[in-house]
Amino acid sequence: MLQKQNRKITPVTGRRLFYNKQQFANRYCRKNKNNDNGNNNFTKTTNKYKIMTLNATYSFNLPFNISSEAGARYYNVNDRYGYLSDSKWQPETLGSNGQKTEDNVTAAYLSLGKKWKKVHLSLGGRYEYSDTKVWINTLSETISNSRHTSFFLPSGTLTVFPWKNLTFQLNYRRSVNRQKYTGLNPYPIYQDSLSYSAGNRDLQPSVNDNISIYAGWKGLYVTAGYTHTRNLIKSVVYNQDPSTDIVCETPINVKRSESFYTMLGYNRRMFSGKLYFSGNLYINFPKYKYIFLNKTIKIHRPFYSGNMNLYYFLNNKITAYTTFTFQSYLEDTNISQRPANNWSAGVQMNMIKDKLTLTLSVSDILHRANYNNIDIRYINTQHGTYGTNDMRGITLSASLSLFNQDITVSSSRNNNDVIDRTRQ
Repeated sequence: MLQKQNRKITPVTGRRLFYNKQQFANRYCRKNKNNDNGNNNFTKTTNKYKIMTLNATYSFNLPFNISSEAGARYYNVNDRYGYLSDSKWQPETLGSNGQKTEDNVTAAYLSLGKKWKKVHLSLGGRYEYSDTKVWINTLSETISNSRHTSFFLPSGTLTVFPWKNLTFQLNYRRSVNRQKYTGLNPYPIYQDSLSYSAGNRDLQPSVNDNISIYAGWKGLYVTAGYTHTRNLIKSVVYNQDPSTDIVCETPINVKRSESFYTMLGYNRRMFSGKLYFSGNLYINFPKYKYIFLNKTIKIHRPFYSGNMNLYYFLNNKITAYTTFTFQSYLEDTNISQRPANNWSAGVQMNMIKDKLTLTLSVSDILHRANYNNIDIRYINTQHGTYGTNDMRGITLSASLSLFNQDITVSSSRNNNDVIDRTRQ
């Protein structure tokens, strides 16, 4: 499989540039576009953090057969971040930047459930309080910044079973997204010779409200919903200084973003279970606007995607299958992507008491799986990936299982969202 990827950043005031974003310390050469004077740039970042989490839950029954569960959660993060750069495009006093973060989040929730013969009702509420403090040291000054948030997040689900095999469900959920720790640091952090990131201390948390309705009958189901986000947090890239080709990446608040969506799905076994079909179609109607080249761009073009899967069981050892995934032209906030699809097919054979599995597959039969075409625009800068993907290929694979024995695994993912916040 061949793949060609180029990410280009094109400030409207300058010439077309190509750059590959780096994650670790490297040397770069950067030029001023007016006189082409170049210089090398060395940037190094370090990050070390400690996380402590406490979780507690308690289930109990209330009068009138109301089931309930109460819980609490607390986590503390101590994050230390170091930045060192010899970039001549920033003041010498900002070449060294140390950051210390203390983040404390306390949350408590209560959920109530009641079941009748054909109706199930679940109501819940979560209160969350966060306290984040950041201390930043440069060669010339030391500053501190803090942020406190307090939110009540309700949720509810109503499920109705009018008759056998038919289900209706109404859902509501509110969620919140807070700024990452590094966003509280206003100083530039050079990622490479042509771009740097900077925080936004005025950024507000975003609040998302989602309401949806679901109907399912046997293998057929339909979902429709509405999502509204206030103060959507969006990371944007634009050129702040027209005399250079340097761009800045920073988070901003979008006052309002909303969308309507619906999904239709179906799955069924046929011909005595030998043939199995599954598929779904998703349609989204977004509503969003942004600024580009002094114009307000309004996003309202519908987007659809889906997949179809067909499996034929020749016997209990051999299975033939084909899958087809597709998506239309996509506009998501200030990001757009061209249409693409992928049709694949194959045969799978189980041998030696299911210990040996052989699979012969053909991918991208129509040669339309080019997902490497993404365009991002904001104010005066356009960037993205403008390459091509060749996903066509024939693959023969074999897997051998030495011990076919069921095992029981227990795990917890409570720390995942905490870790994600420290890394971004």
